[in-house]
Formats: sequence, structure tokens, C-alpha cells
Amino acid sequence: MTTAPRLAPSRLMLAVGIMSLAGLGLTGCILKECDSEPCFPYLRAELDRSSGWEDGRWRIEMVVDGSVFGACEIELHDSSSPGDDECTDTLELRVDRDANAITRVTALLLHDGARPTEYTVRVERDGQPVAEQNFDADYETYWPNGRACGGGCDQAEAEMSF
Repeated sequence: MTTAPRLAPSRLMLAVGIMSLAGLGLTGCILKECDSEPCFPYLRAELDRSSGWEDGRWRIEMVVDGSVFGACEIELHDSSSPGDDECTDTLELRVDRDANAITRVTALLLHDGARPTEYTVRVERDGQPVAEQNFDADYETYWPNGRACGGGCDQAEAEMSF
């Protein structure tokens, strides 16, 4: 009967340590320094108005489960420079423009992680309905600091052309 060679205790500890470090390196956890960039769960709708954004008072609402969950109003002047917007604390409005006109408006609804499955975007100009569209919330998990660091959140995006 033959016996396996025995390692000295110090070499055995060294071998176990090397194997442990190699295993950690394969999982991406070896001495990984994680950033602390926060992640915010949201529903986002990019609003693309093919005929342009005319002057007037625009209202954009996001509706979840039949209730207005967030709304913004913005006054547009000269079709190229937005005035101040007034938004509820859950909805943000971003206006992209080039030198001549507003090219896109993005509505970003921050939510508490409840993951609504559907939402509706409504657009009005000067109190008159312009567009309304329902969306299924197709979530993707975003990891701002990398998956190994945790802290991911669910985000859904849609595009609305009218």
C-alpha cells in the first residue's frame, strides 16, 4: 500500500492559500474595489415629436395603475428654448435641443422599486390631448458599480413617437 506524499504544514497552508486566492480571482471578488455610484429604479419614456415641439404649455404625465404617478409642465418659447419646468417630485424632464429646435424630451419617472408592470404616457399642449400610449415595463437590471459589487436596480425604457 502506497501513501500520498505529505506536505509540510507551512507548504500545505501556502497551497491552500494559493488555491483560495485563485478561486476568488475567478469569481471577480479578489480585492475588488467597488465604487459607490447609486442606482435609481425608473421608468423612462423618450418622446420624439416628428412635427417638432411647437410653442405652448406642454404637460407630460406618467400614469401607473390608473393614477397619475408623475407630471411635468413646461412652457416652450420660440420652439428652441424651453422655459422653466414644474414637475412632481417623482418625475424629471430632460429637454435635448440643437441650435434650431427642441429635438427630444425625456420623461424619467423615479419609483420606489415597486416595479410597475405597465405605464401610460400622456402628452397635452395648451390643455388639449396630443398623444397617449401604453407601455409594458420591460425591465433590465443596471449595475452602476459592476455586478460583483451589488447595488443593482431595475430600469425600463420606451420610446414614444407622435
